[in-house]
Amino acid sequence: TAPSTTISGPTTTQLGLPATFVLSGTDNQTLSADLSFACTLDGDPVACASPYEVTGVGIGEHTLTAAAIDAAGNADATPATHTWAVVAPLPPNTPTGTNVDVELTLPGGART
Repeated sequence: TAPSTTISGPTTTQLGLPATFVLSGTDNQTLSADLSFACTLDGDPVACASPYEVTGVGIGEHTLTAAAIDAAGNADATPATHTWAVVAPLPPNTPTGTNVDVELTLPGGART
């Protein structure tokens, strides 16, 4: 019997990289720790193991697909998929070493 596969990873959006995924599976004869995985990232085959760290992809939506493979060579016929979007990190509010002038108006019109 072929194993079943699950992927745990970032929520629907990931602020910058890397994105880290945990690949796991269950099988009726092979221990989970002894399963291997066949993966694709955005449709291209990639070598993978758990945990699997994604680096080097651009801003935008990406899909990781993983199929567990047991000791007998049986692969999950319905691989797990995980789709998420990488978004650009936010710029810092104020660069280090920059002076910022702030003027506050207190109740009653007084200024500081």
